Amino acid sequence: MSQLDCVIYEIPFIESKEINKFLNLLNLIFPNYNYYQSFFSEFCIKRKSQIVYAEVDGVLRGLAIVYVDDEIGKYHMTNFGVHQDYRKKGIGDKILSKIKQKYSPFVLMVDRSDKQTIEFYQKRGLTPEGCFPNCKEIEEFLLLKYSNTSIKND
Repeated sequence: MSQLDCVIYEIPFIESKEINKFLNLLNLIFPNYNYYQSFFSEFCIKRKSQIVYAEVDGVLRGLAIVYVDDEIGKYHMTNFGVHQDYRKKGIGDKILSKIKQKYSPFVLMVDRSDKQTIEFYQKRGLTPEGCFPNCKEIEEFLLLKYSNTSIKND
């Protein structure tokens, strides 16, 4: 795996003047979903979301959205992904590192059948927490948690 130089940024969603660049990348990363501006803007503004993103040579290549989930009282990371041409080059690790540093503890939901993604997160210190509280309709998702308090310092 060759590492790429990338720059990690973090901005409040409300300050994002270039929402279309984030939407375009999300639609490339997650082709089975149709992200559109009004829903995405409402989702992110309502939750006072932060966007943590990576650029390579000045071009957006990966991102994650983080917000405080009032229902569970923790940060929630969602829509984490890297453009397919830039995967396995350390970009996702750098985004995740920034989130671990600033937003711990946090949770995220992963499709239970996506073993590769679950393994990716477990290798990076996230642990299964069960199902999302009070959400029977999303039982197919596994809740994973990261907390820097579980890291032991020697």
